Amino acid sequence: MVSRRAQSTQITERLAGRVSGAWHDWLGAERDRLALWLPVALAVGILLWFALPWAPWRAAAALGLLALMAGGALAGVRPLLLAAGFALAGMAAVEARVAGNAHAVLAERMVASLEAQVMAVEPLADGA
Repeated sequence: MVSRRAQSTQITERLAGRVSGAWHDWLGAERDRLALWLPVALAVGILLWFALPWAPWRAAAALGLLALMAGGALAGVRPLLLAAGFALAGMAAVEARVAGNAHAVLAERMVASLEAQVMAVEPLADGA
């Protein structure tokens, strides 16, 4: 009699084998077009930056992409390494753009009064 734990392990191994086989089949079919997937990976990184609203989540996603890059390098799956690297580059590009556009932010709410005087009035084209 086979234990449930052994059955679970066998099912997991079969599923992992199927996923791995499907991954390698897809990579084989896309071998000539892999370079076209790199801008897609870059866009995924950019979208990931906008989808994650807080900096700690973005940092966690960046660490996850770094881990995926390391896993791709260790497993010898170069397309996975490149895709994760380009996604990380997309996140870094947005972060650099945001840092470059940094501007002064008010520390707290401010109430101010403004006085103005109308100097001239021009009618609109429709006569209003």
